[in-house]
Amino acid sequence: MTDGTSHATPTEVVDARAIRDACLSQETRTRFFGASDEINLAEFTPAFFEQLLVYKRGVARLATLSGYCSAIKDLYRLKRIVLPVEYGYDMKQQ
Repeated sequence: MTDGTSHATPTEVVDARAIRDACLSQETRTRFFGASDEINLAEFTPAFFEQLLVYKRGVARLATLSGYCSAIKDLYRLKRIVLPVEYGYDMKQQ
């Protein structure tokens, strides 16, 4: 600035839960997320995941979509659940 002052905005902490809650209805949160705020894999099926990818394909980059695939695959791995065959060969667990 010409007067030597700065108009820097204060740093704010972003709360991922607050963002998720703002973007999802209460019904969706209840259906797809458990009490521990983890995705309920019994409800968030491969068919729903495919719908998410198709929906996001128009607005998200390939790297983002690939990240979603990696995240869902990792969630199955962490929960020690066999990855459903519906996810296809590209997402096979190593």
